[in-house]
Amino acid sequence: MRWRRRMWRRRRRRRWWMRRRRWRMRWRTPTTTTILRRWRRMRRRRRRMRRRRWRMRRRRRWMRRRRWRMRRRRWRMRRRMRTQEERGRQRHCPR
Repeated sequence: MRWRRRMWRRRRRRRWWMRRRRWRMRWRTPTTTTILRRWRRMRRRRRRMRRRRWRMRRRRRWMRRRRWRMRRRRWRMRRRMRTQEERGRQRHCPR
């Protein structure tokens, strides 16, 4: 809500000549500098996104591995416990 209010204020502050200039800019074909700037911005954004994705993927993989390790350890512990219990039973009450 606060952000919207701020945007509204900013919009109100604009002058009429600013609007006119923007309109003229809109209808004019873009210059090479603007094209280059846009292209550069896109490239930067793509690179940033790729890096972020890669980092996330790496982190995810690491988390998965960690989880798997934990699960395996737990499973092994349980198995060991079970075998000990069975051994104990066999030792104490032979059938």
